[in-house]
Amino acid sequence: MPAKLVDAMMAGAAVVATDVGPNRWALGAAGLRVPPGDAAALSAALRRCLDPGLRAELGARANAWARARFSVEALVPAFAAFLHERLRDR
Repeated sequence: MPAKLVDAMMAGAAVVATDVGPNRWALGAAGLRVPPGDAAALSAALRRCLDPGLRAELGARANAWARARFSVEALVPAFAAFLHERLRDR
């Protein structure tokens, strides 16, 4: 779990991340992803974030995505259901 990525999303920051497994899963469609090691793509994505409208849109999308999936309100019921299922199978 890329905790810093999720922290930034919870704070409503526009996020640019490398397109690798855990980042792809955590970010979903709520930010900009770039190929690992591609400095030109990273530079282009960061330049896109200079646009205040896009930055605000990405930040709002990231915040909504993160709260729906990673907030205490989302995780506690999911974890409780997981535990109940495991205990029921015993």
